[in-house]
Amino acid sequence: MGRIFDRGHDGGNKWRWQTIEEWVKANDWKMGAELGTWEGHTFRHLIQTCPNLTLIGVDLYEAQPDNSGPEKWTPGENGHAWDHERYYRDIKEFCKSYPGRAVFCKGYTTEVSARIEDESLDFVFIDADHSYEGVKADIIHWAPKVKSGGYIVTGK
Repeated sequence: MGRIFDRGHDGGNKWRWQTIEEWVKANDWKMGAELGTWEGHTFRHLIQTCPNLTLIGVDLYEAQPDNSGPEKWTPGENGHAWDHERYYRDIKEFCKSYPGRAVFCKGYTTEVSARIEDESLDFVFIDADHSYEGVKADIIHWAPKVKSGGYIVTGK
């Protein structure tokens, strides 16, 4: 299993997607996953700026009233309204422009992990279910998917 980092902004100067982009390029990462694509900012940025990267995006894009993290709140996370249908439609449309490199899987992250080959990812960026139990479950399910020496990056 790789190292675990907690990133939002890097020193207040960079967005998380810029920091991950730097890591992808510096380490020549070819295969990664982003759990919790939401509006797709990080997913799109990494695909557009890292031409050698194949990225798997995972999001449920459904209401989660039983979730103990911010996903259950209304009108949405951090005051942003949820528009699951639009987010899902937009990410699917984006992926069409990058066939084979931008891959999206709709579903619970813990269930989607079963479709991913063990030790196939250079990194996984966990930013889905923000509850303690949700992050813990993602680490447990996705750590085997990360190559030896790879990284697990958390968003919160």
